[in-house]
Amino acid sequence: MEQFRPTSSIKVKLLLILVGLTSTMLIIYAFLALKIFEKDKIAYVFDTIRGHSQSTAQLVRSEVQQAIDKVDFLMRGYNYESKKFHPYTARIFPSEKNLFYLSSYQIENGTYAKVQELNKYTDNKTISEELEQISTNMLEEALISDLSLRTLSSYPSYWVIALNFKSTQSQNSAVIFAAFEQAQFIDSIINSTLQDTFLLNRKFEPIIKASEPIYNEVTSQAEALKLAAQKTNGQGTTEYKAENKLPLLLSYSKVNIGNMYIASYIPKKIALEAVDELIIKSILFLGLIVCVTLFVSVLASNRMTASLKKLYTATMQVASGDLDVEVDIKSKDEIGGLANGFKHMTQEIKRLLNETKEKARMEGELKTAHLVQSTLFPEPNFSSEAIDVVGHYESASECGGDWWFHNTINNCTYLWIGDATGHGVPAALVTSAARSAATIIQEFPDLTPKQIMEMLNRSIHGVAKGQVLMTFFFAKFDHDSKVLTYTSASHDPPYLFPKKEDKLKKRDIKPLMDSNGLRLGEAPDSQYEEVEVSLSAGDRLVFYTDGITELVGPDGKYWGERKFLKTLLDGFNSDADINHVSSNLLNEINNHRDGHPLEDDVTFFMTEIK
Repeated sequence: MEQFRPTSSIKVKLLLILVGLTSTMLIIYAFLALKIFEKDKIAYVFDTIRGHSQSTAQLVRSEVQQAIDKVDFLMRGYNYESKKFHPYTARIFPSEKNLFYLSSYQIENGTYAKVQELNKYTDNKTISEELEQISTNMLEEALISDLSLRTLSSYPSYWVIALNFKSTQSQNSAVIFAAFEQAQFIDSIINSTLQDTFLLNRKFEPIIKASEPIYNEVTSQAEALKLAAQKTNGQGTTEYKAENKLPLLLSYSKVNIGNMYIASYIPKKIALEAVDELIIKSILFLGLIVCVTLFVSVLASNRMTASLKKLYTATMQVASGDLDVEVDIKSKDEIGGLANGFKHMTQEIKRLLNETKEKARMEGELKTAHLVQSTLFPEPNFSSEAIDVVGHYESASECGGDWWFHNTINNCTYLWIGDATGHGVPAALVTSAARSAATIIQEFPDLTPKQIMEMLNRSIHGVAKGQVLMTFFFAKFDHDSKVLTYTSASHDPPYLFPKKEDKLKKRDIKPLMDSNGLRLGEAPDSQYEEVEVSLSAGDRLVFYTDGITELVGPDGKYWGERKFLKTLLDGFNSDADINHVSSNLLNEINNHRDGHPLEDDVTFFMTEIK
């Protein structure tokens, strides 16, 4: 058999391939780069301003919704006939943080007029006069869109919303003005550093903008924003060219509240000013790479085949499971780099294998911690001769920061619920400390709720040292006297749904909020007050954490207190027992989530007095 003789050297072939292929690819790359570089830059700028407008829109939606929820709370008990706020609203208004003005407008003699006003700055004529000046336009806009928003020109960080409220008992309506001292979204708009940003109303007219715009490239700013909004339908990005002006790159995002929009723009010239310089540098860099490739290819062709053989042998050893293989290649070229990379790869594989084992161990420990934490909670259903209890808990991660509990001592039922800051292992440790303290405290039945809360506070402070805090609500129900004694550490107040012969209304709901102290763990010597409430047979109490009202769906919208209370009212008005009301509430929560991951623990429990 004739011995095979190669007709050409592999070194020559390798040299031709290295030089020819590399040169060809680099030339093609250089040609294509000139064509697509500008498009990539524009796409990058569009992504930047779109991200800014979307994040600002989300910030506006979040803070405006919080303001609406606060106004909704203060409107409880508003009398549309006497045209006055509830006395409780007037009493707590001076203690409201950030909110400094609240007024109502109702129809008098065929037109809307101010009927009541709460103002912390009555001595500031500038604020009062400007509020009067902008009220007319905001009133008209609120009647159309149910929401209007403005800032004060004299105090740019102060902002005002007007909300249209309608009575559920009559045809009366009222427009409520609320003014706030600060908002993060205002700073994001007026202090934008890379692009000019605007908050627009439903007519795409700027209602908040930077006092000193970064760019002055638009002849008619309002016209540009409106025309660009028509092209994007109020959502997306577009390029706009004003007459005798440079093109602009614009982005729009819907706020999804009050028919408002966020718009951002950057002049196209500014966005692309670095393109020419980058193209020149890229061409020079590509030329340098071609020259270096030619030089390195010639030097490497004599040694490359031997080095490749060593790498091949080492690869086969790794494939067989030997990760301790050593490759003795000391060259400084690409093959040497490949050898170093090969060595690094084997080290990384060993490291990743060890990390995989460690991760599996940690996951096992987290599952164990989750199992242990589940023992801190009582049975979800409890019934006695005096009271029924049904509850639910779902953690946002393996370990949560919510905790609820109930126990009966000497003809009294103790009701506990708390929410540690954050979630995960630190928060779970705090809940464990609270449960341990509760176990010890229940051995002293003569302690009052106030004393129990103070002991809990010292326990949490001693464990967390102020690094993790916990809101808490504790209540003691006496079976004989039907008196509920409670105390709160800044926890969301539970709701009392009294037993009635007819249908319950929203105004019948009584939040247990007459006691409110510092969060547990905030200070070792915090003092708490206790309040007594007389209950009757058939009365129901609903305890919860803020993970319910701040539940976020796939669309980014909060479930909110309004839907929470409506679900409870519908359930209690249908004469359902608390087990059915609890199941219905859980169904509504899951429907709003629609599979979206939890951002906070979801905890609630209900009681019914027999």
